[in-house]
Amino acid sequence: MKKVILIALLVTLITPQASGPTGHRPGGPTFCLRPMAEKHEGIVSKSSIQERLKQTLEEQYIKADGNASELARSLEEPIQTIHSRLKSCGILDDPRVEERLKQRQALLEQYIKAGGNASELARSLEEPQQTIHSRLKSCGILDDPKVEERLKQTLEEQYIKAGGNASELARRLGEPIRTIHLRLKSCGILRKPMHRQGVRGGSEKAHKTIPSPEAAQPCMRDMSPEILAAIADAA
Repeated sequence: MKKVILIALLVTLITPQASGPTGHRPGGPTFCLRPMAEKHEGIVSKSSIQERLKQTLEEQYIKADGNASELARSLEEPIQTIHSRLKSCGILDDPRVEERLKQRQALLEQYIKAGGNASELARSLEEPQQTIHSRLKSCGILDDPKVEERLKQTLEEQYIKAGGNASELARRLGEPIRTIHLRLKSCGILRKPMHRQGVRGGSEKAHKTIPSPEAAQPCMRDMSPEILAAIADAA
């Protein structure tokens, strides 16, 4: 009989009873897993934020060509602060980051050689244009002001070496004269004004004169002063 009573008491103690608003049995010790779960979620959330911050910093470092000073300048922060952040995130001396930097530099050189033309780069590499565009974007090459400036400088140098002759430059690069002329204009190397031509009968209408391939060669007045000076020095 005593064994039966003892078993009944044990069953009563072990069996969960109705919980109150605090999540514990009346008269029993307080137990609640919610604070533990919230603490765990907080740890996961903090870890996730740190990982995202690291990824963002790594992308900025890649875009800065692995130059901590350039990154500090772009972020307007002291170089010591940037260097400390890069080191704490394990970005410095990371073989994976070093490999990404090498790939970006190689792709950038190919992009410059293609005149900033993703389609031409895709053709030369025999890869789909979407693939090349995605790679250029992931490497931070597209819409990078430094890349745009380098493209302009490269075209200026090629133009000067060609004696300021767009036709000769087109021949050297193996591109149509119209393409070269548009690139020179878009980079501000040529400053072709809009020609206005009157129409018989005294009409005030005007239109742009569309140059033919033969007439696309710019004259001296279309060149910027800087280019004229450079061509004169080269001569």
